Amino acid sequence: MMALGQYYVSVTGLLSKSWQSIPKFLYLSSRAYNAAIKAEGNVYSSMFSKDGIHHTITVWESKEAMRYYFSGEEHVTAMKSLTVVSSYVKVHGYFMDEVPSVEEAIREWRKEGRRVYGEPEAKCGDLVPISNSIIDSDEMADDGVVPVAIDSATGKCSGFAIDTSCHHQEPSACA
Repeated sequence: MMALGQYYVSVTGLLSKSWQSIPKFLYLSSRAYNAAIKAEGNVYSSMFSKDGIHHTITVWESKEAMRYYFSGEEHVTAMKSLTVVSSYVKVHGYFMDEVPSVEEAIREWRKEGRRVYGEPEAKCGDLVPISNSIIDSDEMADDGVVPVAIDSATGKCSGFAIDTSCHHQEPSACA
């Protein structure tokens, strides 16, 4: 069995629903962020916006410390309002031997994060279909990857592919 890293990293990214939802979002997320900073076991906390995506990155001494914080009033209140203040939410938690840089954490979030609310967003690392083509099951590859957009002139994939068996998205192997 592979050993887990020393720290548990939690990364959240969301898109606000509208400019009108930003004050409520900032109020709730600031309360949750301040509680995280004070929480036992918190090693690092960061809250910022990048490319229009609002992020929080927290690093914990253990996954248990993070879970204890997550069950606290400020975090629970913020989570209950996600559908009111946001149009999209993606989360990712993972173990690491050192506190990651912001760039490392965002890269990991974009690549491995789990979308929990909203439609796929390309700027959040999701693969977004570029056409509404209906795919026949005969077009599915053995590995469950389905071409989403096929150039009718060349017959080649010109977009992305989605693994329909588990909804995990991967880049297309097509050139």
